[in-house]
Amino acid sequence: SLAGGLVSTTTDLQLFSQALLSGKLLPASLRDRMWTPAKGPYALGWVRRSINGKTWIGHNGSIDGFHANMFFSPDNNTFIAILSSVQDQSTDALMLDFIRLASGEAPAPINTSLDDYLGTFEFVPQFSIVVTRDGNQLITQATNQQKIPVFPEGPDAFTPKVIPATLQFIRENGKVTGLILKQNGREMRARKL
Repeated sequence: SLAGGLVSTTTDLQLFSQALLSGKLLPASLRDRMWTPAKGPYALGWVRRSINGKTWIGHNGSIDGFHANMFFSPDNNTFIAILSSVQDQSTDALMLDFIRLASGEAPAPINTSLDDYLGTFEFVPQFSIVVTRDGNQLITQATNQQKIPVFPEGPDAFTPKVIPATLQFIRENGKVTGLILKQNGREMRARKL
């Protein structure tokens, strides 16, 4: 995986991608074979995507709470890297938004109808999370805990700033019917009452 347990920087990753693109690291014929998808978008250790007519090549990975994501486009000489040490916070949605922006496409919209998320979400009879709002701010309160504001992270996903967790709301036929609490490497599902 890209994370691989190595110490690196975004500059290192950019130099690596430039060496691949320029042919300094591998002959162009080997590089092109390496980047040719074999199954869906997956090539030999790489993902190759086409967004808005531009080719993007990259890879992501995570290990022990660290996340790395790197993509570059030979079509428009653009390089994007995200390195994160926030546990349980994937960088995939953010990377896709950056790629879309760099390709001249608008990122996926974040649902702005906060009322969709309001309600009580029960994990077990003794534990639930109540979601309310204060103006344009969603507020969560777990059983016997204090109120915590949450902030948009992606479509139907919110995160508090005070703890490493994500609330991923589940929709069925456009309606929020539950949520998944992602915290400390675990996922807990709740149904909306």
